[in-house]
Amino acid sequence: MKNKTIIFWIVLIFLNCTLLAKDVVRIGLYENSPKIYTDKSGNVLGFWADITEYIAEKENWEIEWIHGDWEKCLNRLENNEIDIMVDVGLSPARAKRFIFSNETVLLSWSRIYTNKSVSINSILDLEGKKIAGLKGSVNLNGPQGLKDIVDRFEVDCTIIEMSDYDKIFSALANEEIDAGITNKDFGKFHENNSKISTTPVIFQPVRLLFAFNKNSKLTSKLVKSIDQNIKSLKENHKSILYKSMKKHLTESIKVAFIPNWLRYLIIIIAILLLILFVFNRILAIQIKRKTRELELDIIKRKKVEHTQKENSQKLSLMIDQSPVGVSTTNLKGEYLSANPAYCEMVGFSEDELLEKKFADHTHPDDIEENKLLNLDLLKQNIHSFDLEKRYIKKNGETIHAFLRSQIVIDENGEPLFELAICEDITKQKKVKTELLRSEMRMKAIYQDALDVIAVVDLKKGSIVDINKSVENILGYKREMLIGKPFNVLFAAETDKTREQLFKELRINGAVFESQNFKREDGSICPMDLSITKIPWSDTDAALVNLRDATERTNTEKIIQKDLKEKEVMLMEIHHRVKNNLQIISSMLKMQSVYIKDEKALEYFKDSQNRVKSMSLIHESLYQSEDLSKINLERYIRKLINQLIISFRDDNKNIKTILDIDDISFNINKTIPLGLLINEIVSNAFKYAFLNMTEGEISVFLKKKGESYTLTISDNGVSIPEDLDIENTNSLGLHLVNALISQLHGKLELNRKNGTSFEVEFNLEPEK
Repeated sequence: MKNKTIIFWIVLIFLNCTLLAKDVVRIGLYENSPKIYTDKSGNVLGFWADITEYIAEKENWEIEWIHGDWEKCLNRLENNEIDIMVDVGLSPARAKRFIFSNETVLLSWSRIYTNKSVSINSILDLEGKKIAGLKGSVNLNGPQGLKDIVDRFEVDCTIIEMSDYDKIFSALANEEIDAGITNKDFGKFHENNSKISTTPVIFQPVRLLFAFNKNSKLTSKLVKSIDQNIKSLKENHKSILYKSMKKHLTESIKVAFIPNWLRYLIIIIAILLLILFVFNRILAIQIKRKTRELELDIIKRKKVEHTQKENSQKLSLMIDQSPVGVSTTNLKGEYLSANPAYCEMVGFSEDELLEKKFADHTHPDDIEENKLLNLDLLKQNIHSFDLEKRYIKKNGETIHAFLRSQIVIDENGEPLFELAICEDITKQKKVKTELLRSEMRMKAIYQDALDVIAVVDLKKGSIVDINKSVENILGYKREMLIGKPFNVLFAAETDKTREQLFKELRINGAVFESQNFKREDGSICPMDLSITKIPWSDTDAALVNLRDATERTNTEKIIQKDLKEKEVMLMEIHHRVKNNLQIISSMLKMQSVYIKDEKALEYFKDSQNRVKSMSLIHESLYQSEDLSKINLERYIRKLINQLIISFRDDNKNIKTILDIDDISFNINKTIPLGLLINEIVSNAFKYAFLNMTEGEISVFLKKKGESYTLTISDNGVSIPEDLDIENTNSLGLHLVNALISQLHGKLELNRKNGTSFEVEFNLEPEK
C-alpha cells in the first residue's frame, strides 16, 4: 500500500511537470526599428516584440528569437528553420511561399529618402540615379514595388540591394547612393538624421502580417492562436497592441489647459485649414492631372527617343552593311566618316581616311571637275550631282567609280556636310570598253564583208541599213537604198516575192534561197539569199545576206552538161554490156547443141541462165531513168519469167508466186541478189518436182526497218536432212553460200513441206 502511494505521487508530479512545460516557438528577428530591433544589451524591442511576447505568454510559448538579415530570415522560414516571421508584407509571390495570419496587424507603405545633395520630387527624377532597397523586400521586388514602377515609367536607374535598412540609411548619409526606400515606420523613426531628406514620393500600400512555414505541423495551431489574440487586441483600445503602437510608432502629445480665445483661434485656424485643405485638394487633383499628362508626354517622348535611337541604330547598320560605298566630308572636303564598303573600294581604313581629303586620292585629271561640282553644291546652285570619276587606291591601282553627291542642310538651310554614295564600276567600265571595241570590230567586218549584208524592217519591208558591198556587186549607192523597199533589188521575174519570203521567215525562223536580183544597170545577178530574224531597236528586223552566185551558177551549168554526157555514155556502156552478155548466152546455147553428155549440158544451161540474169540487170539500167538504181520488182519478174521459159516442161504445171516490195538497189547489190535468186529457183525447177506433175515456187522480198528478207520456197521434195549445204561439192549450193556472203547475209533453211531458203541481209554503205 505504501509503495502504491509513492508511485501515485511520482506520476502526479510528472504529469504536472508535463502540463507546465512550455512549447518552444522559433521566431525570426531582423533590424527594423522601431517595429523590431535589438538594443545594445541584446534585448529584443519594438512593436512586434511587444505583441509577440504578449501572445506567447498567453499561449504558454517559450520564444526563441533567431537573428538574421531580412532575406536570411525569409529563407529560414521557407526551410522550416524558424516557425514564425514577423512584419511580413503580403504579396502574391510570398503567398505562394508562406502561410499568413488572417488578421491584419499593421498597414504600411514605402517612401523614398535622399541625401542632402539630391532633389527628388517624382518617380521620373530617379533617371540616372543610384537607389538602394532591402534585398528580398516587397517594396523592392513586389507588385507596385520600386522595380515594377521604374520599369513601367521606363526610368533608367541603378538599383542596389542591401541586407537591412540601417545600411541603406548609412549609405545615404555617406552619399554612397542617391536615394533609398524604406517602410514608413523605419523612415519616420530615423528621418531626423541631418544628412537625410524626406521626399514626397510614397508608393505601395501593404498589409503587414505574421508569416508561417507552409509544411510545419505547428503552423495551423500557431495561425489560429495568433488570429484569435490579434482580433481580441484590436477590439480593446487599451490593449498592448495600441499601447505599443503609441509607444513605438506615434509621437506622444501632451495636452494642457486651452484658454477660450485660443479655442476660437483654433476653430478659425481649423476653418482656414479646411478651406486650405479643399483648395489644396483641388490643386492636388489639377496637379495630379497635369502630372499624369506630363508623365504621358514624357512616356511618349521616351518612346519617340527610343524609336529614333532604334532607327538611328538601324540606319547605322544599313550604312555599315551596305554593298555600296558611303562617305561624308565636311565643307572643306575632309573626311568625316566612311563605311566598310567605301574603305574596301579605295583601300584605306576609316582612320586613314579621316586624315585625308577626297582630293588626296582622286585621279589628277578628275579633281578640277569634282571641285567645280562641289562648289555648285555649296552655293546651292544644284541639289546633287552624278559623276564618273577615277580614284587612286592605296596600292596605286586606279579604279573607276560612279559618284552621287549631295549637301545635307540643317533646319535653317545651312549646309552641314556632304554625303557621297559611291560604287566601283571598274568591271562594268572594262566590259563597256570591250563591248565598244567588239562593236567596232563587228562594224568593220559588216562594212568590209564581201557579201551584201542588209537589215530590213519586217513591218515596213524597208531597208534600215546595208553595207558597201552592194556598190561593188549590184552597183547601187548605199545611201540611195536606205529607207527604200527591199524588193527594189528583186529582178522582174523572181521565184518568190518579198511577202512570201517574210512569211516563210516567220514560220521557219530562217530562209535560204537562190534568187535573181537586179543590178543598177538592169542586168540580172543570181544570188544566194539567207534571211534570219534579229532584234533591232524597238522593232523586229531581218538580217539579209546576199552572195553573188554568178560563178557558182555557171559552174553548175557546166557540171550538169558533163553529167548529162556521162549519163548518155553510161547508158551506152550498159547497152553494150547487155548485148555482149546476150551474145555469150547465145553462143552457149549454140554450143550446147553439140553436147551429148547430159551433165555437161546441164552445166552449159546453168551458165547460160546466169549470164542471162546479169544481162537483165544491164538491160534494166539503160532502160531506167536513174542509172544508179534498179527496180527489183520489175527485174525479179523478168528473171523468173526467163527461168520459167528455160525450164518449161509441158508435162508439169509449176506455178510461181511473187511478192516484192517497192525496192531499188544499185548494180553492186543487184548482181549477187539476182544470181542468188537464179541459183535457188533453178535448183527448185530441176530437183524439187522430179516425180510430181504440179508444184509451186514462191519468191518474197520484204524490207523490215534497215534490213531485207529474201524468202524462196517450194512445196516439192525437200533437200535431204543429211546434206550439209555449207559443205558440199554442188557448184550451185557452193555458189549460193558465196553470194549470201557477198550480201553480208544470214541463211535459215527450212526442210519441212518442201524447202525454204530465208536470207536476211543489210545494205552496207557504199565506199
